[in-house]
Amino acid sequence: MVSLIIKTLARIMLWGLAIPGGLLLSLVRIDCDIARYPEALQPLARFNCSLDQQYDKQLHVLAFVILTLLLAAAYPRLSPWRLLVMLASLGCAAELLQLLPGIDRSADWQDLAYNIIGIVGALSVVAAFRALVRRYSISRKVSRA
Repeated sequence: MVSLIIKTLARIMLWGLAIPGGLLLSLVRIDCDIARYPEALQPLARFNCSLDQQYDKQLHVLAFVILTLLLAAAYPRLSPWRLLVMLASLGCAAELLQLLPGIDRSADWQDLAYNIIGIVGALSVVAAFRALVRRYSISRKVSRA
């Protein structure tokens, strides 16, 4: 019962929030012209722009780690290879969308590489967790017999 609740919550978060939100954020441009903001919001804008510029690659890794963990929790029977292909395709689509005229974003193929690093890192954690669960469930079956 608990695993069904976790899977359902992960699916709701994945399809309801994470994927649409991630695609929308990939198209939103952070305006770093600080003078355009009201004086009260300028410190927040300055922080936001510096965060985006300094930690851009780390944020890509973090976003795809979270997305991978959500997808793996929502669909535990999907193979790691299928997860890798699905999420790498999503990262590639986000970068290709940034190439469209009028988007006012620039695609960076290094971003795609960091997306894949996040996916592979999270998949290694998922694979280790699944192996521990299998090992624990096999040892419990042997001890019961």
